[in-house]
Amino acid sequence: MDSADFELHGLVSSVPVAELEEDEPRCAICRAILTEAWLDDGDFYCEACMKELVEESACEAKAFAKKKCELTCKLPEYDTTREFKCTAEEYEAGAKESYTENSFRCHCRHHCTNYDQLIHELRRDDLGDRIYYRAIRARIDELLDDAGCSPVPYI
Repeated sequence: MDSADFELHGLVSSVPVAELEEDEPRCAICRAILTEAWLDDGDFYCEACMKELVEESACEAKAFAKKKCELTCKLPEYDTTREFKCTAEEYEAGAKESYTENSFRCHCRHHCTNYDQLIHELRRDDLGDRIYYRAIRARIDELLDDAGCSPVPYI
């Protein structure tokens, strides 16, 4: 996983200064007057300072994930003869059970790794936690790939 996995978009939102209730909002780090504000925990940042904050946190998160993420048991084998997928109508009606490569990989992530333990206390409204979540998810996926749980392309 490289720095590109931690682009600002999707992690934190920018807001045009006109939408803020501040007269002249300034970056909490470099004190530049902002034309666009990147928000985190009640503070405003310029894009450059926010990128630096994200990069610092991403480095810590990747190191944490590399150290803490692990397989907790042997992975089961994927059985192509059992494969089935509910239809869109069945899914809408509440029948969400399927046996596909994606559902199998999801099962392995939740039942054969310590993924759930590591993300349990992460908050979706916290930038640092979102960065840690991405690093943990990427590392768990890497471990599953290395163990032979074939990657499923995201659509």
